[in-house]
Amino acid sequence: MKKIILFCLSLNLMALIACNNQNGEKKGSTARSGDDSLRIDEEDSILVNDFCQKSGSGNFLINPVEAQDMVRNFDRIYRMTGTPSPKPNLQTDYWVDSCIIFALDNFFRDSTRFDGAWILFGADPDQKKTTIFIVPTSGIASGFHEAVWDTNIPGTTCAAVDYFLTKNAARPKADQFRQYYRQENAILKDSLSRKVWVHQCVFRSLAAILRRYSGGTDPLNGISILSAAYRAKNPSVSSQVYNNQSTIVIVTTRKVDAPGSHTPAWDVSSKYYTLSKKTKAVYNHGELCPNACGAMDF
Repeated sequence: MKKIILFCLSLNLMALIACNNQNGEKKGSTARSGDDSLRIDEEDSILVNDFCQKSGSGNFLINPVEAQDMVRNFDRIYRMTGTPSPKPNLQTDYWVDSCIIFALDNFFRDSTRFDGAWILFGADPDQKKTTIFIVPTSGIASGFHEAVWDTNIPGTTCAAVDYFLTKNAARPKADQFRQYYRQENAILKDSLSRKVWVHQCVFRSLAAILRRYSGGTDPLNGISILSAAYRAKNPSVSSQVYNNQSTIVIVTTRKVDAPGSHTPAWDVSSKYYTLSKKTKAVYNHGELCPNACGAMDF
């Protein structure tokens, strides 16, 4: 299976747990008083029989400093911030409420048919503001992941987002992203990935981390799917075609005072990354399109 370094960073990336502690996660402290503000114990590390480990190899956790550099690289190359022709409506942060992650976790637990989901990019035909669609997938004989559109995922209406549109409703926006931002009808910007596949383990891991740090005075409240870009070809990412190819970084978030606002919980990412280095539990659970698109695709 082709892998991308889906840095699910804070994933917390860290899909760390979940994948292994699927039931009865313990609550940790969420007070942020210093280096010991988050209690992350050895039991949080990925174990030998971890669900995530059984499904991939390569890089799954990366240094949060490197991840933020990749986010800046996307802003420079694709959003072209600071140039005469910026693209401000090419969004770099797609926020997902924790209730949706919990719904996806339950969905994947209840069905063995689905192996993950495509994070597909779209754009409004008028304003060109980008969005994402989360589409469950089923593995096929060719090794690719077939999008299973119009699948009912209970609980995903808990937040007012359009990440789960029908195929007919999503297609015009997906086409607009490919035409306007990837310029598929002109000078093709093929290094701008049109979608990224994420293994179901990532969602299950995120759910475990969000549950673990859902209490206290400063709880996690969701995740940000951040647009990012490599700076060079990564040998461990077999689906990466271009040096500066775009990808995504996933980081858990906390609520801030401003209505509807949130801030990345990079401290959580950093602690899980440090722990992963101690256990040498670093795995890859994603793929890029291009190149791992499959035949049944738009």
